[in-house]
This record gives sequence, structure tokens and C-alpha cells, in this order.
Amino acid sequence: MKTPAGHKVYAMAAEYPSAAALYEAAKRVRDAGFRRWDVYSPFPIHGMDEAMGLGKSWLSGWVLFGGVSGLLTAAVVEFGPSSILYRLDVHGKP
Repeated sequence: MKTPAGHKVYAMAAEYPSAAALYEAAKRVRDAGFRRWDVYSPFPIHGMDEAMGLGKSWLSGWVLFGGVSGLLTAAVVEFGPSSILYRLDVHGKP
């Protein structure tokens, strides 16, 4: 996009009176073919992801992977030394 003087446009901002107007504007921007843009609102707008043409995020998968690997690492660090490496002999019994 260029200005009438031929300069490249780097940013643009707009304010809408309602969430419905913002939703419709987002659909029009998506249909116009813009790829790098975002919508800001003080509250979540249901369906805005679809209106913007966003796909499912991979973040939830990475969070699950990190949580499971952290749990397994904590279990190995907690129980590994006490049950395998440094067993306690109490009264001569293993």
C-alpha cells in the first residue's frame, strides 16, 4: 500500500464504535489480502479468530509437551537418587 505521494505505508489505525463493527472490518481486511495485521480490544470478541483468518495455534501442544517433560524430569530427579543411586539400608534390610 502506498500514499498518494508514493511513500510506503507502515502502519494504520482505526477506531470502531462497537464490537460488531470491528468484527466486520476485520473480515474486510482479511478479504482484502492483508497478512500482517492485528486487532486490539479491551475485551475478547467471540469469533474474531475466524474473522481474522487465524488458524489453530501450536502453543497448546508445546505447553503440554513442556508440562509432561517437566513432570517426568521432576520425578526422575526426586525418586531416582533415593531409590536407585543411594538406597537406604535400615536395620540391615534393603
